[in-house]
Amino acid sequence: MGYKKWSEKTIEKMIKNGCGSGTGQEYTPWIHIKDVPSEGKSNRPLGWKTNRTHQFLSNLEFFVFLGYEWTDNIVDIREQFPLDRNKTMELAEKLSIKHSVYLGTDVNVVMTTDFLLTVKTESGSKLIARSVKPSDKMSDRRTIEKLQLEKAYWEKQGIDWRIITNKEIDEKIKKNMNWLHNHKSSRGLPFKPEMISLLINELKTFLYNSNETLLDCFARFESHYNLPGGTAILLFRYTLANKKMKVKDMFVPIDLTKEIIKILDVTRVDEQEGDRD
Repeated sequence: MGYKKWSEKTIEKMIKNGCGSGTGQEYTPWIHIKDVPSEGKSNRPLGWKTNRTHQFLSNLEFFVFLGYEWTDNIVDIREQFPLDRNKTMELAEKLSIKHSVYLGTDVNVVMTTDFLLTVKTESGSKLIARSVKPSDKMSDRRTIEKLQLEKAYWEKQGIDWRIITNKEIDEKIKKNMNWLHNHKSSRGLPFKPEMISLLINELKTFLYNSNETLLDCFARFESHYNLPGGTAILLFRYTLANKKMKVKDMFVPIDLTKEIIKILDVTRVDEQEGDRD
């Protein structure tokens, strides 16, 4: 893979092209997967909140992102957000920390924060910054120095910043959110919006009035409406992803072989069914 060759001219071009600027769907991350070696499996998911392709350099970043997607009061997610290089260089000198340079060059690195989040509050909206690091790197002296520099940067901006490690990511909720994430959109369903709404309401009726397992209920639903096998699971994932139906506990694996009463919150979610795309 041909990774980006860093130089002052490269940085100037990236700034000119809008890298690291914009919000929502218009935001462009400073770093893309193709630019640098990734740690673990890289991911490029389509965001629920932003409707754009995100750029994550590790599985850990991706799973943290899934949690932010599921959190209603987080309204925008900007990953690989660039810090003002002049400010980080000034802070590095003040804190007696060596500022990083790009490998094989004397060009000072444009530091990035893994996540800059826009959070909706009762008094409006605010920004918070989060850095994601594997716990086994937290004893590395150089990693700690760079995190200290990042912390100082955001403190000077008056923005809340903290570190997220893999120890804070629950395996069960991670699995559930990953299972649902690609099903937010109705585009994967072979029906028109009106039919989707009708089928979802009917599926809810089946589920809320059954003591069988989820899989058995899905089979009965598909047989009743003469639907192709697998349709009910697609509808179920879409419905959960859009919070039109709730599980009892996201920290419990969504096991389709379990009885409905053990997985679903049978309290009805009263809202108009319709595609949110």
